[in-house]
Amino acid sequence: MATLTPPITRAELREEIQAIRADLRDEMQVMRDDMQVMRDEFKEHYATKADLARVRTDLADMKSELVKWIVGVALAGVAAAATLTAAVTTAVVSILGN
Repeated sequence: MATLTPPITRAELREEIQAIRADLRDEMQVMRDDMQVMRDEFKEHYATKADLARVRTDLADMKSELVKWIVGVALAGVAAAATLTAAVTTAVVSILGN
């Protein structure tokens, strides 16, 4: 023979509902925290338009600095070649002049 459980009282029902609400609030907070972590990870792993603009500016600055260095090295090479040519010319003139 099956035994019947007594019906739940209003106070017990209220306590159950409050416990369920508390559990749902806790679960919602966990979900909010997880979403915030995902947002933070997204920000860390993906660049924004401002980040890309900053990288482009940095690359343009590096490119201009590189061009300045290349021009400087080329001019130094030309100056060294001119100095060497003048020295060789002077040596040849002095040797042939004697």
